[in-house]
Amino acid sequence: GTTYTVLASDRGNLVTLTNVAAIAVTLPQATSSGSFSGGYWTELENISTSSLVTITPTTSTINGASSLIVYPGQRYKITSDGTKKSHATFLVSSSPT
Repeated sequence: GTTYTVLASDRGNLVTLTNVAAIAVTLPQATSSGSFSGGYWTELENISTSSLVTITPTTSTINGASSLIVYPGQRYKITSDGTKKSHATFLVSSSPT
C-alpha cells in the first residue's frame, strides 16, 4: 500500500516497504512508558526500485526533523529514547541517494 503505521509488534523486526508509488509511514509518538518507550527499535527498509518512503513521527521528531526520506535500497534502524524524540541510524544502501 501507500501508507503504513509502525506497530508495537514491529519491535525488534525488519519492516520492508515497496510500492510503485510513494509510501507514507507514520511513526507513533515516542513515550516514557508503553509500546514506544525507550529501548523500542525497528528497522525500515525501502526495497522498491524507484519510489520514496517518507517516515513522519506523530508529535515527535526523528533526528530533530519532522520527517525522514528513505530512498530505494536504504535501511534505517528507528529507535525511541523514551522522550518525544526518535532516532534513525542509517544501515545499508544498495543505490546512490
